[in-house]
Amino acid sequence: MQIEARVQVPLRYEFPLTERMRLLLRLEDTVRRIREHAEQTAPEAHRYAMLGLCELVEWTSRIDLNSEIRIEADRQRNLLRNLRNLTGVDTIALEDVLADLDGIISRIDASSQRAGARCRDDGWLSMVRSRLSLPGGLTRFDMPSFHCWSAMEPADRRGRLLEWLQDFDCISAGTETLLRLLRGTAETESQQTVSGHFMRTLTRPPLLVTIDTEPDALLVPDVSANRSALQVRFSRFTPTGRPRPCEEVVAFGLAVTYAS
Repeated sequence: MQIEARVQVPLRYEFPLTERMRLLLRLEDTVRRIREHAEQTAPEAHRYAMLGLCELVEWTSRIDLNSEIRIEADRQRNLLRNLRNLTGVDTIALEDVLADLDGIISRIDASSQRAGARCRDDGWLSMVRSRLSLPGGLTRFDMPSFHCWSAMEPADRRGRLLEWLQDFDCISAGTETLLRLLRGTAETESQQTVSGHFMRTLTRPPLLVTIDTEPDALLVPDVSANRSALQVRFSRFTPTGRPRPCEEVVAFGLAVTYAS
């Protein structure tokens, strides 16, 4: 999705407005970080990949990710099915999207166990997770076996990381498809603030708000929204880390994904 805004190379902010949207974006970010670090060769990069993997495993011990992905896929499928008889709809593209959603749901239904089950049952990975709860818990004297793992050949470490990550293939693929569809249905426009503030009346509940700004402007948006209104306030980032209110006119790209 490309927001039509008066920015050359936008700095993009995404603001999820439901708990499920927050979960999807966090899953996307975590899986991306794991893959990026796993593809490198340095032990430090693979350590960061391990940290992300342990985050995923921790989620699966608290939330049934399969159920969350299935519920959202079914919601989107029902909405899209209602478009079949409307004029002007690209039926071929629509059926392709519906097939993708059917595939997500079928794959989850065919799964015999919750995502992350094999990782949770891995004894050594469980030890790593327990040590991560302690500051500095993976030092070479706290967990010598992790120090040994870090000294393995990069290809061997990478292979093990990707093998663990396969336990989440269904979830990561479903997350990728759902977010692509959600972002693709966003209503996009160029906007500007009045004294750093923008307000819009809504007629439908929003799921996701995306803001594009110029990266060198050091602008930090703050979004609040409910079923009837959307507000965006900008502040300017400072070297001290404490933002100050932005009172001038700000041009930005705006995209809103609605629940229906």
